[in-house]
Amino acid sequence: MMTFDDLIRDKQLQARIDWDLTPQAAYQMYQIKSINVWKYGFPADAHYVLIYVYQGSAKVMLVRRSVKETEELVQIPVPDALAAACLYAQGGDRAPVGQYAVDEPIRQWILDRFAGRTLEGAPAGS
Repeated sequence: MMTFDDLIRDKQLQARIDWDLTPQAAYQMYQIKSINVWKYGFPADAHYVLIYVYQGSAKVMLVRRSVKETEELVQIPVPDALAAACLYAQGGDRAPVGQYAVDEPIRQWILDRFAGRTLEGAPAGS
């Protein structure tokens, strides 16, 4: 798995992130049973950001989804308060196990790091 600093330097991978794709939409899009797969063929790989909750722990991840697999590419070190607020908005204070879409504050936090901006004024990745 690559590091977040690797992702900050990889502008091509950043450009492939579909910020509007939710985990639920990706799941539906890549189902082999889907009529759209049979009508239009398999979609290209998708890259999107999600919050993965398992055993009470939340991780923000960049994943690559294809018809064959879902690959975790990078764990993104989003502040716990941002992740908690996003999960609260989607499922209450105890979000169940699963995958959740990221919200605008998380997206903006990540984009600020890509642009080299941090809240403390230090360069991103330092």
